[in-house]
Amino acid sequence: MTTPTTHGGSRSHTNGVLAVTASQTSGNGPRPAVAKPPSPKLKVILRRLAPGLTEAEFTSILGEDWKLGQGKVDWFLYKPGKDSKEYAFF
Repeated sequence: MTTPTTHGGSRSHTNGVLAVTASQTSGNGPRPAVAKPPSPKLKVILRRLAPGLTEAEFTSILGEDWKLGQGKVDWFLYKPGKDSKEYAFF
């Protein structure tokens, strides 16, 4: 059997492990996480809406679950559709 010995200092070595006091470890622990506001989880873009479709018609088609404050949506922006000039025949 071997006994712990000191080698040129005040710390003792036991099986390769250094003795550490509580004052030496203060401030090195995990820091508490900073609370961040919840960020949007999903962004849905619907393109090529009918030019005559109003915002009221669009939201009524989606239903009550997709209205602001109902749990699924926390942000909403409606941009009406445009007349396409790509396939215009004269």
